[in-house]
Amino acid sequence: MISGFLRLAMISLLCGSTLTACGEKTPKGQVLAVVNGNEVTRRDLSGEAGAAGAGEDAAPAVLSGVIDRKLAAAEAQRLELDKTPQFTAQANRLQEVMLSRTLFDRWANEMPQPSKQAISAYIRANPQQFDNRKLFLVDRISTEAGAISKEELLPLQTNDDVSAALTEQKRSFQRAKTVVDSATLQPALFRQMNSIAPGYPLAITQNGELVILAVLEARDAPLPANQREAAAIASARKAFVQQKLSALRKSAKITYQPGFRPT
Repeated sequence: MISGFLRLAMISLLCGSTLTACGEKTPKGQVLAVVNGNEVTRRDLSGEAGAAGAGEDAAPAVLSGVIDRKLAAAEAQRLELDKTPQFTAQANRLQEVMLSRTLFDRWANEMPQPSKQAISAYIRANPQQFDNRKLFLVDRISTEAGAISKEELLPLQTNDDVSAALTEQKRSFQRAKTVVDSATLQPALFRQMNSIAPGYPLAITQNGELVILAVLEARDAPLPANQREAAAIASARKAFVQQKLSALRKSAKITYQPGFRPT
């Protein structure tokens, strides 16, 4: 007969040799895994898969990534990396981004459904998104606002000239070829890009930067008829959200350090 002490020792040994023995339950239902006592649920996996654009067949791989992240996050907290200024700034930024997106989604859903007449009027007013949509291959130079004056830009005939002028003045800039979808442009800018001579620089200010675009090629890409109504409604929602955001800005008290007021 096995003594009581020996039996207890054998049970303890078995408990240490298997994850699910002796009180450790196998995750089931909504709980897919348990990582050092922290549950990973189907909702966690669904949100992760949606963010990654992964299908159901990738669930094990996505779950493995979630587990790795939880382990790494726990180790970072053990090392108190979550108390550094850099982490605090990034965490605050991420929270603001998530809150802003949630607010924008709510505003968009609050917009009344536009009428057929309103949709037709929008399509007529924005041909660059529909019948006249184009894809522009452009040579794009971006630099800080004020890096080069309007008077200095006027005689320059190509982006090579612009690049040479910025280099001579020791101004930092980025240059790359990229594709611009006319659906993302305002009608006035679309008309300029559509009529300007190939390779001739067009200067605009954008998000506090000076951007010089030289159109190299343009290809017609009209939006299919069966996609136009949805695209018009999506654009209307974006405009509605922008109006709400503009109203917030107008009602806010904002002061700037000299030199940092947006143009």
